[in-house]
Parts: sequence; C-alpha cells; structure tokens
Amino acid sequence: MINLLATVVLLVHMRPIEYLADMASTHGMSGGADRLQVQILVDAAAAVLVLVIATVLSVYKPRGRTGFRAEP
Repeated sequence: MINLLATVVLLVHMRPIEYLADMASTHGMSGGADRLQVQILVDAAAAVLVLVIATVLSVYKPRGRTGFRAEP
C-alpha cells in the first residue's frame, strides 16, 4: 500500500520537475523558481522518509510468539 501511494505521488510531481528541468535548460537556474525548488526538496525528503518507514516495517520483527507461526 505504501508503494502504491508513493508511485501516485511520484507521478503527480513529475510535472513540476519537468517544468524546472525545462527552465534550467533554457534560462539557467537564475530564474525565479525558488519556491518550486523548495517544493521539490521537501517532496524528496518526504519520499526518503516513506522509504525509511517501509524499510523499518519490513525488517522489524517483534519478540516472542506472534501467532503467525507455521503449523508442522
């Protein structure tokens, strides 16, 4: 579920990234795109946080019996 949400967010944020890339290729980074750069930075930090949470959830194992053991 986390991966599906992250994929949707990535696809939604492709348009600002494409706009910023086009602006950088034509005008350089001196154009007034400071707000967009901050948005992309915050989005990237949130994506890293989602990946860390998914990793922790996939690695963490509770101590003791969980009730999900295989029957012999």
